Amino acid sequence: MKFTKKWLFIAFFVVIIMVLILWLHKNYKGFSPEEFRNWILRWGWVAPFIFVVLYTLRPFVLFPSSIFAITSGLSFGFYWGCLYTYLGSLGGGLLTYYAINRFGRFKKNKQWKNEKYEKV
Repeated sequence: MKFTKKWLFIAFFVVIIMVLILWLHKNYKGFSPEEFRNWILRWGWVAPFIFVVLYTLRPFVLFPSSIFAITSGLSFGFYWGCLYTYLGSLGGGLLTYYAINRFGRFKKNKQWKNEKYEKV
C-alpha cells in the first residue's frame, strides 16, 4: 500500500475526529435531555429549525438519537416534538444516503465491473 497525500489526509482527519469525540465524551459525559432542552429553548422561535438541523446532522457526529427524541418531547410537546423528530430523522437519512452515494461511487465502480451489476 502506497502512502500518498490522500491517505495521509484521511488518517489525519480520522485522528482529529477521534480526538474530538474523546474530548466531547470527557467534557460532556453527563449531558442530559434537560440540559439539551434548556439549550434548545434559548434559541426562541428559531429553536425548531435548529433542532431539525442538529437532528439531521446527528448521524455524522455519533450522538445518541434517544437524547434528541426525549428533548423534542420535553421542548415542543408530544405532537410538535414527534413532527420535528420525524423531520430531523428523515433529513438525516437522506443526507446519509446522498453522502454515501456520492463518496462511495468510486468504490462501487471499482468493485462492480461485471455486466450484471451495470443494470443495478
